[in-house]
Amino acid sequence: MIKIRGMTQKTQVKLTIEEIYDLIAEFSQKTKIPVINGSIKAALNNLIITAALSETLGPRFILQKKRQNNTQFY
Repeated sequence: MIKIRGMTQKTQVKLTIEEIYDLIAEFSQKTKIPVINGSIKAALNNLIITAALSETLGPRFILQKKRQNNTQFY
């Protein structure tokens, strides 16, 4: 699922469990933030991942794009 401007839409993107674990591991490695107690929240470039690893439910994650800060100071 993808959420754009408050509207949720289905996508054709499907990841295997191994691909999800690899994605989480890559964020952990590149940000040097370890997965602690089966969860991680890390920012890399303009992406933020929030993930939970569960043996019963499997891995779950939310990938968010950082909002651009349009604040201007005068």
